[in-house]
Amino acid sequence: MSKFLCLICFLALSFPGSLVAQFSSAIQGSVTDASGGAVANASVTVTHLATGVVRNVTTLEDGGYRVLSLAPGKYRVTIEKAGFRTANRDSITLDTTETIRADFALELGVVSDRITVTGARPLVETEQGRVSG
Repeated sequence: MSKFLCLICFLALSFPGSLVAQFSSAIQGSVTDASGGAVANASVTVTHLATGVVRNVTTLEDGGYRVLSLAPGKYRVTIEKAGFRTANRDSITLDTTETIRADFALELGVVSDRITVTGARPLVETEQGRVSG
């Protein structure tokens, strides 16, 4: 019997990850543009401020997102989408088994076009006025 008990203790100490409690807090919300339209495929980054652990999800077609299995603590949520300004919300505090709603309305970003012109020699001579054939 003591060998059996020792084996159980050895296995329990060998796999401590399986004995850790699962986190059940979540952050969810929706991402819209300035007119209230849903912003699909936006990148949502949730960062635990104390540990630096980062979780990434993408918004759905309706602009909704949900990040599950988060540990209690303070978080930063960052939303990024091409054509829009990046939106941040710091100090979102989660308790154990709590779900917090964090909605975002993205503003249009500055679009900058870059045009590069390179010069080349003209194929037609314009220096002398003569006709040749």
